[in-house]
Amino acid sequence: APNIVTQVPSGKIVAAGLLDVLTQIQAANRSSAEHRALSNAWTNDITIEVPETGISIGQLERMLKTRFGHDQHIDGDLVQTEKGGLALTVRGPGILPKTFTDEGRNLEKLLTEAGEYVYRQSQPGLWAAYLASNDRNDEAIRFAQTAYATANPSERPYLLNAWGNSLLNKGGEEAMREALTLFRETVRLKPDYWVGYANIAYTLAGLGDEEGVVRVGEQMMKAAGGRPGRASEFMYQNYDQAVWDLPAARAESIADMESHGGIGTNTGGVENLSVAQIEVQMHDVEAAALRLKTALVDENNLLEAAQVALDRALLADEVGNLQAAANEWD
Repeated sequence: APNIVTQVPSGKIVAAGLLDVLTQIQAANRSSAEHRALSNAWTNDITIEVPETGISIGQLERMLKTRFGHDQHIDGDLVQTEKGGLALTVRGPGILPKTFTDEGRNLEKLLTEAGEYVYRQSQPGLWAAYLASNDRNDEAIRFAQTAYATANPSERPYLLNAWGNSLLNKGGEEAMREALTLFRETVRLKPDYWVGYANIAYTLAGLGDEEGVVRVGEQMMKAAGGRPGRASEFMYQNYDQAVWDLPAARAESIADMESHGGIGTNTGGVENLSVAQIEVQMHDVEAAALRLKTALVDENNLLEAAQVALDRALLADEVGNLQAAANEWD
């Protein structure tokens, strides 16, 4: 606005800051859901100002994409409040206008709040997955519960999946049974939702229903048109472990990690540690020992700490060091 134009960065810089927040959320989102592309609105000679006469190629392209494309266009205003602070309003198609204020004039804070609002309004499924994958489980559950009824039907499987994952993150057998119901609904809503099948298999394995894991794997295989088929091989990991095809399970996890920045679809280093478990079960002691030596383990992450203790227990047992194995089991 004119009353702060000389006190804050230009509109382009403010907009770029909001885009940075959206991009950071997208990069941090380790969900298996399809990532929607975020592109820089300031490419292709697009400008804020509208010329008095004529039209540029960039503006023509923007008009065509607005009318015939599927881009999400975000508009906003930055003004000074009566107390001298900053107020940032964002809006867009399907995004109700919302104003964020900060009397301390912290523009970065406003951009973060506005960016999170825009992301969760325009991509509810991915936002829920972002919360779940960043250990904000209670937030993810509340958001999925409140957003489900009004969400686009195409987003609902993703909301249910994030809801179920958050329940699993919180732990407990009852949480697993509740999550299983949600995962089954994702597949009913979207019969080609391979992540849903994989999560059903994972939950059944956690509940000790190995026969159920095999049945779900066979259902996914049929829905995917055989194997290899439309479903990623990584989605068969729990099935392969249930039928004791350990080489396939190991290869799937390694391929997943290599295609996701060395980390994998799962958060943290859990997937890498799971590969170490498979290697011990394959009696490949040297490979498992090397993987454990080079793994980056967050001891404050209870899931990672538990998995590395399990790996060490199995490895110690494999080489005959029963006392060390007992200590790790404890």
